[in-house]
Amino acid sequence: MKKSSNKNASILITCAYTLPYSFGGGRNAYSFNNYLKEKGGESRLICYKDFDGLKLFSSSNNITRVAWLNKNILLKIISLLWIAPTSFILGSMYSTIYIVGAHFVGIPFIVAGAKIFRRKIIFRSTLWNDDDPKSLKIDSSVKGYIRQFGISNCNLYHAINPSFAEAFSNHFGNKTPVVTTTQGINTNIFNRKTKIKKPITNGELIILSVGFAVNRKGISEIVDMLSKLYIPFKYY
Repeated sequence: MKKSSNKNASILITCAYTLPYSFGGGRNAYSFNNYLKEKGGESRLICYKDFDGLKLFSSSNNITRVAWLNKNILLKIISLLWIAPTSFILGSMYSTIYIVGAHFVGIPFIVAGAKIFRRKIIFRSTLWNDDDPKSLKIDSSVKGYIRQFGISNCNLYHAINPSFAEAFSNHFGNKTPVVTTTQGINTNIFNRKTKIKKPITNGELIILSVGFAVNRKGISEIVDMLSKLYIPFKYY
């Protein structure tokens, strides 16, 4: 890896986990990294890897994976012995840092390297009530302070919808620019020709949600609200 220059902009992307795991933010980071690679850009993604007892690192296809031992606090501290220097070095090498979510423990060290070498930092939240601006700002714990490092030091906040943009302005002020973009879909899988297989009867209430049926996606709240409906409906 060559050190970046102003003439050749480069991007370091960071997230907690990416493929083969099915986390949405990790998939976005993976796709963005591949897109930049296909366009001839210089980019690298850093994230966690499972510790298989043999390797602390793996590097392929512009992705650096570092082992994260998260079984207990002692192992987490030991993990910093290799995550911290790797994160700092990569943070100093790339002209732009794109942080996807606040879950990667190496973020403070990436930010430190970026600040020392005057790199630009972009932060993007991934989930409401988790790493959105309000949740990060009001968390006064040690873990919360660490998770605030990326959003507190960013040069640009990337909001995935207007609610995130508003929350950032309310809790971090208006000095940092905010860019709001909507989330898209994979057009190789979904397209305008996609049709609903089951017919919809006139007047029938159809409730559709898209996403994994897990608590962090709000499925428990959905079930609770559906139980309070007193009219016929179908939920998909």
